Amino acid sequence: MSAVGNLLRLCGADEFCSAVEQLALLVASLAHDVGHSGLNNDYYVKKKHALAIRYNDQAVLESMHSSLAFELILKEKNNFLVDWDEEAFAEFRKTAIAAILATDMKVHFDLTTQMQDLRSTPEVDTSCPDTKILVHKCLVHAADISNPVLPTSMYEAWAQRVATEFYRQSQREKSEGLPTAPFMDSSPRRPGRVCCPSAGFHELRGGAVVERHGGYVAAAGAPKKAASCQRRVL
Repeated sequence: MSAVGNLLRLCGADEFCSAVEQLALLVASLAHDVGHSGLNNDYYVKKKHALAIRYNDQAVLESMHSSLAFELILKEKNNFLVDWDEEAFAEFRKTAIAAILATDMKVHFDLTTQMQDLRSTPEVDTSCPDTKILVHKCLVHAADISNPVLPTSMYEAWAQRVATEFYRQSQREKSEGLPTAPFMDSSPRRPGRVCCPSAGFHELRGGAVVERHGGYVAAAGAPKKAASCQRRVL
């Protein structure tokens, strides 16, 4: 959540995103993993789990997270949207759902390509709904995998947690006769193994996507902040 807040401010997206959109992005970042069981989409699909069947094998967890988030928000004791008009509620809901669905790693390269194309556009219309939705998606996606740009001690602690989660899933898959991804099937307790088995991914994609997406957003919507954004994202 703090990463999204920083990206909004440092990249200049707060200059063209409405207050409702900014709140939706902060809530999306807070709720994007609500109800997560420590298993990934691939597991649910291979298992033919009820969630995978319900969501047609597409963004299984992200669809569940966004649905559960609004179930919780709309409970009477939680509903801070109760007095909003229909237009504001629709804007909030659309923005939050799109941002949460964009945390599915299957859309990573597509988002990056779209942002590169946007940056190469001579004049970007930041009032265009499609442009704003793309920016929303990229901000939350970049924040979601921003662990590599945290201080080393924090990065290593979270990488260890991810490695443990991956390993536990691989062991569960083996016990259930399911195929296992090689990068997940390595004990995080192995000597010298401080970072997660996907460290290469996180270093090359995680850190890079924060820098690139942040820079692209700034260059597209607030050029004066482009350089500083790439230096001071988190």
